Amino acid sequence: MRRVMLLLCLLLAPIVFAQESSELELSPELEVQIAELTTFTEGTRGLMLPESLPLHFPNRAELRDYITEQFDIAYTEELLAEYVRFYVAFDFLPADVDLRAILDTFYSGQIGGFYDSETKEMNVVLLSSNELSDSLPILEQIVYVHEYTHALQD
Repeated sequence: MRRVMLLLCLLLAPIVFAQESSELELSPELEVQIAELTTFTEGTRGLMLPESLPLHFPNRAELRDYITEQFDIAYTEELLAEYVRFYVAFDFLPADVDLRAILDTFYSGQIGGFYDSETKEMNVVLLSSNELSDSLPILEQIVYVHEYTHALQD
């Protein structure tokens, strides 16, 4: 249930992936940029973390794989069928709706990153390209600061 709530929070707030943070090689320029974003966020929020967090930069394909995996854990076929019956009973959805496809598309398109409070890891989805470069584009910078704020609050 906690994972379901995490996914719902991600939708309102706009992944443990193949690369572990120890394997993730950041360029010196990117390390400096992330350090600046971290210092800015800590100073603005008046909070500091005692140690650094694992940081992942999944692309959209990796995000979709993660969402599918978490979705399969959280939503059984029986639970999805129950939801469909509910929505159909109130005439919110047609009887032949593929709720799984709708939710999968919705979740995959809305998440820009997240901080996982269970694993204490940050994830910033590569929205502007599929590869990490020497600097984060502005959108990923915003996502980083937003998710780092969640980590500070945790």
